Amino acid sequence: MRSPKKKEEVRKELNCSLKRPVPTRWNSLFDSWKQLFDKWKLITSTEVQNIVSMLNEFDYSDYDHIREYLLWNEPLAKCIDKLQGEDNMYYGYVLPTLLNLRLKWKNLLQGNKLTITSKMVLREMMAHLETRFADFFEIENAGKEAALAALMHPKFKASWMYLLEETEQSKVLSLLRSLIRDEEEIVEEPEPMSQDDDDFFEFDPMEGQRLI
Repeated sequence: MRSPKKKEEVRKELNCSLKRPVPTRWNSLFDSWKQLFDKWKLITSTEVQNIVSMLNEFDYSDYDHIREYLLWNEPLAKCIDKLQGEDNMYYGYVLPTLLNLRLKWKNLLQGNKLTITSKMVLREMMAHLETRFADFFEIENAGKEAALAALMHPKFKASWMYLLEETEQSKVLSLLRSLIRDEEEIVEEPEPMSQDDDDFFEFDPMEGQRLI
């Protein structure tokens, strides 16, 4: 839709301008689909369809496809937004954020909200996630520092540890004991924590307390 006149007419019908994917913004495609989904009834209305003169109108299968796309991409979008944040972002966020992303994807794979095709795609994404961040999930190399940073962060402490396998939990506890044994205790005035976010993190506080 290149006509400025038609764009303005659509904007009036939708009460906003339609977002378009931008190559320089990683999440622009997700944002575009989300807006399309949120404005579905208006976009598929006769008024808008007549303005844009679409050759192929949207149908329910399109709606369902977008809904599923958003279901398994929203956790990823929030994860990246969080880790790319400029305010109140610390290394201690990395491991809890990755573990929560993996948890949300596992729940989707075990549930019945996705079709077989979507689950196949999500399994591939899960495999790439676990391969790319294997050191973090297995508490090796950079994952060791990430685990200690998360433990020391007042927002998380041990609340995330139950999301690890028992072997990895033992590694974290061993790292913590070694740190306590080898390092002198340094007491500093903590920085005030902002009440950031957030509906992204899902932890069971009782599980975290049980492990430490």
